[in-house]
Amino acid sequence: MFWRIFLLLGFVAFCANAGVIGSIQGITVTGRLACGTKSVRDPDDLLNSTTSNGRGVFKVYGEDKEVTAIEPYLIIKHSCDNGIIKTNCTITDEYPIPKEYIGKTYDMHIVSLNIAGKNHKKQCKE
Repeated sequence: MFWRIFLLLGFVAFCANAGVIGSIQGITVTGRLACGTKSVRDPDDLLNSTTSNGRGVFKVYGEDKEVTAIEPYLIIKHSCDNGIIKTNCTITDEYPIPKEYIGKTYDMHIVSLNIAGKNHKKQCKE
């Protein structure tokens, strides 16, 4: 099972000089994934994303140079469907990160994957 966690840094405005103007802004997000009462894990690491460990714990950091404040959010891909792990399904949930945590660590604590996040999408193979 692959539990992919993506930290995406959105922004409101685009500037042709963004490489010159602006400041580096970063954010770290930590938490623990759970499906019902079970921890969710995955030992694989992916570029620009991370995976949870054997206890479902994850930590991901991202930064970008922007003129305006970044709008960070976390996308988690998993197979937890209403508290049951369904390996034939890929579910994607989005979790906005409060802007006051830019430059700090935002601890999500336990992320209950059986509760749909923002922009919840489910795709199952038969």
